[in-house]
Amino acid sequence: MATLKEISEITKLSPSTISRILNEDSSLNVQESTKKRVLEVAQQLNYKFTKKNNKNVSASNGNFVVISSFSEKEEINDPYYLSIKYGVKNEATLKNVNVSFFYESDFSAIKDADGIIVIGKFSDESLEVLEKVTSNILLLDQQKKSAKFDNISIDLEEITKSILTHFRKCGFKKIGYIGARDFEEIRDEREKIFVNYCILNSLNYTNSLYVGNEFSSNVGYELMTKMVNDGNVPEAILVANDSLAIGVIKACHENKISIPEMLSIISINDIPASEFTFPSLSTVHIDSEFLGSFGLKLLLDRYETNRQFPVSVTIPTSLVFRESCKKLEDTL
Repeated sequence: MATLKEISEITKLSPSTISRILNEDSSLNVQESTKKRVLEVAQQLNYKFTKKNNKNVSASNGNFVVISSFSEKEEINDPYYLSIKYGVKNEATLKNVNVSFFYESDFSAIKDADGIIVIGKFSDESLEVLEKVTSNILLLDQQKKSAKFDNISIDLEEITKSILTHFRKCGFKKIGYIGARDFEEIRDEREKIFVNYCILNSLNYTNSLYVGNEFSSNVGYELMTKMVNDGNVPEAILVANDSLAIGVIKACHENKISIPEMLSIISINDIPASEFTFPSLSTVHIDSEFLGSFGLKLLLDRYETNRQFPVSVTIPTSLVFRESCKKLEDTL
């Protein structure tokens, strides 16, 4: 089992400070980003701790479940989903509710819940199974809308089109895509939108679309290496998420493809590491922590008010330009 000393070695904070953060000491004056970093490292190291009793906290107000379509290992390797989980946990602490986390559609372990947050892609059949536990269900980070369940999502169509529109304004004629699929036979929403946009705007993309089976840096590296070996490097690439893009950048360095002089790259998520890649990564910022915290707020609203109609919320995003993509003025 991990120790406070091991967490201290990674975060460069004292064990006493880490202990106070993990035990939610309200008198400790540290930035939220520092707290978040400590919690992420503790989760990654599988650190086990027991919170100290807080006499000012009232009795718990419900038991809620978060179930993800991916594994706990995948969550640990993806800061985007870790941030969503942090948002849920933080909101649960503020509202004094119990939240349990389950992974990879492990429905059998869910015996009782006042509400369920569903993260990732689930079939209608799976949702029907969950509905037998409770009708208070919220779909988070999914593109499907529901006539029965609350939904919080981002507009992947708008995000994808905004990136491609920027590439077109820069004058790029050959645009590529590097992505992945949760299910081999089902195209990801970003991939579908990319293909349709390129067809409608007569953009050359057919030889520069590469898709793997996992949204990870390793897969991004492998796909970019293959693209280079195939001789299909375009002028610009839309990468489905930042984790993939980190691997893409590594492969470009190894193959002496300068960014953005020879290749412009824009990805999606804006995880903390994207600002510190070389060159720094242009990406679409998604407030994933807010997705988690607001998701639990909306679920609690339905539980507490017995609201019968579903609410659908789209969280706004923004394109953050850094060094990996040419800006419009650079092409004039």
